[in-house]
Amino acid sequence: MVWVDQLFDETKIKYFYQVLDILKTFNVYIHLGCRLDDLELAEVELNRLFKAKLIEKKVYLKSLTIIEEEIRKEKNDG
Repeated sequence: MVWVDQLFDETKIKYFYQVLDILKTFNVYIHLGCRLDDLELAEVELNRLFKAKLIEKKVYLKSLTIIEEEIRKEKNDG
């Protein structure tokens, strides 16, 4: 898990596309065509990676916060 820590510094994760980059590192590519669906699927995949202990808790929590914020924005705008 050391290499994951070196790749992902939770203090630098600020945008959803950065969360997608983390997922891409594990060959998880998300593009369903609907932003809300993309966000929800990213959340599911992020949970799977964390449960499998492939990403650190601090990276998981920061990424989850970003996804939840984006979901909230999407539901308010939509």
